[in-house]
Amino acid sequence: MSKDNNQIIDVLNKVTLWDLVLFIPTTLLFSYLPNNNLVDIFINIFIFIFCTIGVITVFRMVKGHLFK
Repeated sequence: MSKDNNQIIDVLNKVTLWDLVLFIPTTLLFSYLPNNNLVDIFINIFIFIFCTIGVITVFRMVKGHLFK
């Protein structure tokens, strides 16, 4: 049971980190482009997706270099 609890805590810590990392670009994006036109919403979503891909790529590269 202790191993399961440690795994749950580890997963929750990682989820919290990703939520924080992805919340910042989302907040900046929707405050920078606050228009409610459908085109602007799609632009925001595409920019957010590309930011997410970039953040994940950078995180994996840094993690790979640190733990190599």
